[in-house]
This record gives sequence, structure tokens and C-alpha cells, in this order.
Amino acid sequence: MKKWLQILGLSFVLMLGLAACGQTTEEDAGSSAENTEQSAEQSEESVQVVISKNKGEETLTDKTIEIEEGQTVYDVMANHFDIEDNNGFITSIDGVVAKEEEKQAWMYSVNDESAEVGAKDYELKAGDKVTFDLQKWE
Repeated sequence: MKKWLQILGLSFVLMLGLAACGQTTEEDAGSSAENTEQSAEQSEESVQVVISKNKGEETLTDKTIEIEEGQTVYDVMANHFDIEDNNGFITSIDGVVAKEEEKQAWMYSVNDESAEVGAKDYELKAGDKVTFDLQKWE
């Protein structure tokens, strides 16, 4: 249990650090325009979910999922994937387990930006792209 608290604490600190470093530049604005165009191509009531490993080096799943208003990242994952969690922290997706002894964790982002809240608290909008990536956290 103590290791899980350390993992959660480390994840929180990393997310805060990434959020503090985020500044919008003209290049970022161009990327945002491209993301908006890609989102418009998706169905009005769907999200794209990508499951990958090692910072996107290996894609395990990439699919479009219909959503309803008010659904969270966790709702979509629980309804469309075989997941396991520990206090809301997703530890396994479709049988791919984050191994604590190998310092692995499932990290997620929405629209290529690290989430600042847990999956149960992030309410999705049509066109969002959710990425869960199995990464080492050291």
C-alpha cells in the first residue's frame, strides 16, 4: 500500500510539473489548429481511445467509441475495455498489467495533454482523443 501511495504521489508531482512548464507559443497554436481539424473529422458524439506502450512506441488499440454526455474517461474505459483498478488508479487494461516491481504505470492524456485529474473526474467531450500509455515512472 505504501508503494501505491508513492506511485500516486509521484504521478501527481509529475503532472503538476508538466502543467507548470506548459506555455502556449505560436507553434503550439498551430498544433492546436491541427488537433481541432482532426477532432472535427470524428463523429460529433464519439471519442478516440488509443492504448499504447513505451510513450507510444507500440500501439495496442486505436478505436472510436460513442459517448453520452457526462461520461468520464473511467466510464468509457470500464464500459469498453477489461480494466482493473486500485482506488480508481487503472492498473490493467485488456490483460496488460502495470507491474509495480518494474516501476510501470498506466498514464493517460486527453488531446495529447497530460490529465491533471483522475480518470473518474475527467468528463469527456465529443471529439476528444484519450491515450493510455504504459510507461516506466522512474
